Amino acid sequence: MKLSDVRLLSFDCYGTLIDWESGITDVVTRLARPHGLHPTEQQILSLFASHETHVQDANPTWTYPVILAETWRRMAESLGLPSRTSHPEQCERDAHTFASSVPTWPAFPDSH
Repeated sequence: MKLSDVRLLSFDCYGTLIDWESGITDVVTRLARPHGLHPTEQQILSLFASHETHVQDANPTWTYPVILAETWRRMAESLGLPSRTSHPEQCERDAHTFASSVPTWPAFPDSH
């Protein structure tokens, strides 16, 4: 096969070029700190993986920012942060912050 025969090349950049684990950990830590909570990186990533998988599986047509917002709502409840039921307006602000954080997730040093 020649390179000119290839019409499309695709790969997942999250975890390959983008350090999504650091990005997610940073934003969750920033959102939790004012409430006196300090979840570990392991707690954050475990909760994220669990909730994000369920949200994506149940809603395959949702865009990633919508998936992230719903993932945040579920994570907030699990972490004891302002939730939809306890503080809906704060939860929605935090969900928006979390969902719009993707552009701030760092690239791995070797991907620059």
